[in-house]
Amino acid sequence: GRPLRVELVGRTELLRLGDVRASVTPLVRRTPGERGQVNELRHALRAFFDHAALSASGAPPTRHVAAQLYGDRDGAGPVQIGFRPLAAEDAAAWLKSLVRELLGRPHAYLLPVEAVLRLADRLDDVRGEQLVDSVVFVSERWNGGQSRYGPVRDALAHAPPPPGEAEDFLERRFALPLRSREGAR
Repeated sequence: GRPLRVELVGRTELLRLGDVRASVTPLVRRTPGERGQVNELRHALRAFFDHAALSASGAPPTRHVAAQLYGDRDGAGPVQIGFRPLAAEDAAAWLKSLVRELLGRPHAYLLPVEAVLRLADRLDDVRGEQLVDSVVFVSERWNGGQSRYGPVRDALAHAPPPPGEAEDFLERRFALPLRSREGAR
């Protein structure tokens, strides 16, 4: 068919701190343990989207920080997750790919973001079967994560994608943000 024009609109969480761009997210309370670390990464993805949009717009490449302010951490500074500078071409390619991915076909499967983020620190070693196992874990032990609140009706009634597709989804949707984290391999 003919090309579809897509505009990215919305409010960013941006704040500039010297030479660093930051996306500040105020949150009520911090969850402990593995689930808390996954939630921090999930919130950091919002900041990465800001980072990608700014980078694609031609803004000078710079690092970007996801700063999360938790109301239950009196006196403690924000949780910070940094992202390395992103080239305009890489940012634009990722955003275009994401739009194509999300608009290109039906998504009748269950793939909670938490299932991916649980495996973020060993991204290069993750295989599709491990990702599907993580989907089952999030579905059974974490009540499906944020999938309960998303746009897909009865999301938890869907099966995970086959392992090969799950691995492809991870690479196309999440590899750039997760590998761009400072300290990520």
